[in-house]
Amino acid sequence: SLVYETIGFSKLKLKDYMGALNDYDIALKLNVSEKRKTYIYGNRGIVKVNLKQFNEALKDIEKAFEFDPNPQQKEWLLLQLGYLNGQNPVMNIIEMN
Repeated sequence: SLVYETIGFSKLKLKDYMGALNDYDIALKLNVSEKRKTYIYGNRGIVKVNLKQFNEALKDIEKAFEFDPNPQQKEWLLLQLGYLNGQNPVMNIIEMN
């Protein structure tokens, strides 16, 4: 699963969002530790923000927090979402919930 996670991250950096989404989906189907799931769900959430799938992105972010409720990890991820999106509709969705 680390292979797919790493390839997914590379595709995310290259802005191949559909490719990254596919790799993260595969990684999650494999035997993955909870720690790795935190990163995979978090990064998949970032991919979905870039694809403007905001509600789905929020679901992935919430799933990542289930595996690692570390407030610093949560803050970092939310900052990444805000940075990537400018207007940050994900934060608007979070505030509405």
